[in-house]
Formats: sequence, C-alpha cells, structure tokens
Amino acid sequence: MRWKAALIGIASLLLSGGGVALGIHSENLALLTALQTEQTALARQGWTLTWSRATPHAALLASRMTLSDLRLSGPLGATRLSYGCNVVTLSISHFSSRTTATFGSTHALLLARGPVPDLALRLTGNGITLAVHPTSGETEAALTIPAAHVEIDTLPSVNIPTPFTLDVHSLTTVARWQAARTTIQPLLTTDTTIDRLGLPQSIPGLGNTLDTIRIALSTSGFPETQRQTATPVTTLHLGEAHLGPAALALTGKLTWQNDPVGEFDLTLRGMDRAVRKMAASGSISPEIGQIAILLGRIGDVARTGGHTALPPTENGGSNINDLSTPETTISLPLRLREGAWSLGAMPLAPLTQWSGSITSRKIP
Repeated sequence: MRWKAALIGIASLLLSGGGVALGIHSENLALLTALQTEQTALARQGWTLTWSRATPHAALLASRMTLSDLRLSGPLGATRLSYGCNVVTLSISHFSSRTTATFGSTHALLLARGPVPDLALRLTGNGITLAVHPTSGETEAALTIPAAHVEIDTLPSVNIPTPFTLDVHSLTTVARWQAARTTIQPLLTTDTTIDRLGLPQSIPGLGNTLDTIRIALSTSGFPETQRQTATPVTTLHLGEAHLGPAALALTGKLTWQNDPVGEFDLTLRGMDRAVRKMAASGSISPEIGQIAILLGRIGDVARTGGHTALPPTENGGSNINDLSTPETTISLPLRLREGAWSLGAMPLAPLTQWSGSITSRKIP
C-alpha cells in the first residue's frame, strides 16, 4: 500500500506545482494587461510607451516582467521628454502596491522645447533600481544608482562647453508627487544625496571630485491638463557640496518661463583655504595666495571685532601653507537672466571655460 501513498503524494505535488505555475502565468498575464492599459491611458494624454519584447518570469510573491528596448516620450508643459533604456525588469508585489524597476546598463534622456534640446544625456551603469509606492493622493519613489558614468551633451542655460562627462558614486534620490487634491497645486519634491561626483576636469590644487553632495528641491505649478498653461517654479531648499577644503551651499528658486529666471544665494566657506592650497601647490601665483590671506584677515576681523594676523614666515611674509586658521565665509548672489548666469555683477561665462580639451564625442 505504500506505493499507493507515494503515487498520491507525487500526484498531489504535481497538481500543486501545476496550480502554482498556472497562478504565476495568470499573474504575468495580468501584469502585461496592466501595462497595455497604462500604455493606452498614456496615449490619451499625449504620451507614448513602447517596448520591443516582453518576457515574463516565474516568481511566487510578485509578478515579474522584463521589457526590452523601453521607450517613453511625452509632454511636460512646454517641454517634451524622451527616455530610453535597453532593459527594464518590473516586479509588482502581490501583497502591496509597491513596484520595483531594475534597469539595464544604458539610458538616454532628452528634454526639448521645439527642435532645440535643453538637456541631453546618456547614462551607463549597473544595479540601478527604482521603487515606486503609490498611496492615496501621493506617490513616493526611491532611485538608487551605485555607480554610473554620465555623458552630458546639452545643458539648459549653462555656459559650460559640452559635451562632458561625470562619474557618479552612490546616488540615492527620494521623490514624492502630491496631486492637486491634496495640495493647492501639484507638487514634486526630491531629496538627493551623492557620496562622490567626479568632474570632467581637475581644478588645479583641489582635484576633480565633489564630495558629500546633498540636493533638496521642490517644483510646483505643473499644468494639470494639456489645455492649461502654468509656469512651474523649482525651489532649491538646500544644495551643498565639498571640494577639497572648500564647501559650497546654494539656495534659491528657478522660474521655468519661456526665458527662465533664476534667483539664488551662493555661500562659499573655506575658499581662502582653497586658494592658499592652490598657491602652495604652485597651481596659482603666490600673489593670488596673498589675496586669499587678506580675505582671511578680513573674515577674522569681522568675526572677532579686532585685528588679527596670520603667523609670519621666516622672510616676514604671511604663511600661505597654514590652513589651520578659521574658515572665511562669503555669500554672493547668483542670477540667471536672458540665458546667462552672473555672480553678483560679474558674468560667469569667462569663468566656466574648462582648461584643457574636453572630449567631443557626441551622444548617438
């Protein structure tokens, strides 16, 4: 009789396994149907979502589908967004509304008003994930990029020669979208941290790396329908980074009208130390280093209300190599008018010409 029990057990396993497989197949079909429904809904709003192939995967606790050659394009107010990725794997939990997207290694993004692009970039990197959790009236998304190489072909209203490249290390972004019914108007907030950002060119004496970057901003004023006209405004609540001994902080807002207008306040801390370090390394002349020392003295006087001086060197001059003095803080207005940035009354165009050659390879 044992053989009968064994047969019954095997049959039960086969039936249960077949039921699980059938359930997984049904869930994957439901996911594909949901994607096609979303595709149709986006088309009604002027967006296109396409892929060349959809490949389902077996999973017990989630529905999983890999989309090859994903393309997304549509209007964002007066701007048109186009995005593409070679592979995207979607995973939808059966027990929550959480959706996770794991991306392939190649991405391209284009923002354009008419035929001229405002922003064009290409990103390559592995292990990039996006987790989306919608709730009533609000959607939260978390983007993680362990490491990526970014090629920027076009930047909006920035007098920096393009193309150039950036190396991103350990980026995390948390974004929240609030619909108009929960706020006065639609609101998008983001909070981004980056451990390290490699610059396209080295700054003499300071290196080519920005460290400990934090960017917190919000954007409001999105048109709720294509027929509405609105002027989005981006508020930078906090932007900070470190470059060698110097720290930079930026706050302000940018109004996205036909001719964008920017009003920002830039705070520089430790720039006198940075200049002295550049002078000590021979990157700049000692005379400029002496100017930094003078700035440091002015800062000391402002802080103490008295007269201070740096320790003299053997030849009676000030000690350029001494970085132990208190940091000097400088605050300057940063403005965007008619497509040009200015720092106070000084246009930034002459200051943004990178020394040396920059790769001219275009993004396909």
